Amino acid sequence: MTKGIVSAKGRVIGAGPYDDLIQTDAAINPGNSGGPLFDLRGTTVGINTMILTKGGPAAKAGLVRGDVILELNGKKIMDPAELPRMVAFGHIGKTVVFSVVRQGKTMENRATIEPRPEK
Repeated sequence: MTKGIVSAKGRVIGAGPYDDLIQTDAAINPGNSGGPLFDLRGTTVGINTMILTKGGPAAKAGLVRGDVILELNGKKIMDPAELPRMVAFGHIGKTVVFSVVRQGKTMENRATIEPRPEK
């Protein structure tokens, strides 16, 4: 059972031009996504739509939950919405260096950028 804790608002994950997602601990599984997300007053504040996998591109790149990416190849990330575009333009097939804060410590992480799979 989940508690409905909201851990982030205004998330941009590159899912489309209108990204403005709410991240919550609601259990979303195949077959039950698409239901409403309610606030404490019973008002619908969103629709449960997204399942993120642990074996996704971030995990393959060595990133873990809670990492904060500060730089890509020495260029500072000023806005989280910048990162998907920075990764996609000119880096596909190349190895890049991420500057990451993990559990309060800054570290560098190298990853080869793969093309997004066709849907």
